[in-house]
Amino acid sequence: MQKHLSLTDTFIILLVITLWGTAMSVAKIMFQELSPILSLTVRTALIGTLALCFMRKMPDKQTWKLLAIFTFTQMFMHQVLMWIALEHIDASPFTLLQQSGTLFSVLIGVFYLKENINLKTIIGIMICLIGLMVVFGTPNLQGQAVNIALVIICSFFGAISTLILKKMGKIDVATLLCVPSLLGFPIILIAGYFLESNQIQQLQEANWTKLGLILAYQVVFLNMAFILWQRILSRNSMTNVTPYLLLYPLFGVIFGVILLDEPLTSQLITGGALVIAGAGLMTLRFKQKPDKTKHVDDDDPEIYVEKTP
Repeated sequence: MQKHLSLTDTFIILLVITLWGTAMSVAKIMFQELSPILSLTVRTALIGTLALCFMRKMPDKQTWKLLAIFTFTQMFMHQVLMWIALEHIDASPFTLLQQSGTLFSVLIGVFYLKENINLKTIIGIMICLIGLMVVFGTPNLQGQAVNIALVIICSFFGAISTLILKKMGKIDVATLLCVPSLLGFPIILIAGYFLESNQIQQLQEANWTKLGLILAYQVVFLNMAFILWQRILSRNSMTNVTPYLLLYPLFGVIFGVILLDEPLTSQLITGGALVIAGAGLMTLRFKQKPDKTKHVDDDDPEIYVEKTP
């Protein structure tokens, strides 16, 4: 386990965070061709099929049970709700609202995992909550109470999904991508049938050149970023890597402004700064704890999901 980040690993981390920062903006561009749940249906099917080609072994019975629960919390309660809300909320504030997931992760750790909470964490929670309240009041979120609630709910279930991942322990990357995608596909398909209309017509009328490029970017590059992230975590201390996640909402806002021409208001900047600062205090609390995660060989495609962001 490296004590300090190498220049190469630092560059890879920044590349990964940059790619993740584009995710919400690229998804909204995709919505110009397909409705949100239909977009998610196509994306999920492609990810599951591609990952299936790289699976080297089947999960054991206990892992199957956890993957089934993970599929419901992550694929349905997290991703479906997230993409529904994203259609109506700008990518910039959306990325900041997602940081409520950090808050939920801390609260789950305190109340469910019985982790200790210190003054710095409490201050971080308060600052994050104040920042979220400021973001709630931005002009482009006026009248979006229902969609804001959906973002908060999906962030909560995202934190639950992370807890389930921790219970799985060591799991093959391809399995983690394949099984939830293939199990979740019919769930998302059914959700789309009841919540959206004209899906067949959308597929027929879509610009598949543009759509193909977007899907290739999402399926290949964003999932490659996930794999690279796991590789970085496998050979570095969690406390050296995790703070870089604080750059994610910053890049999310930047790409929302650049790719979608979204307004950058002083209220959004202030709220965003508070949210990131609060999340930073909550995240960096882990520096007080030793990193007990085992080293994973760079050529081993299995990961320790307790280190998954």
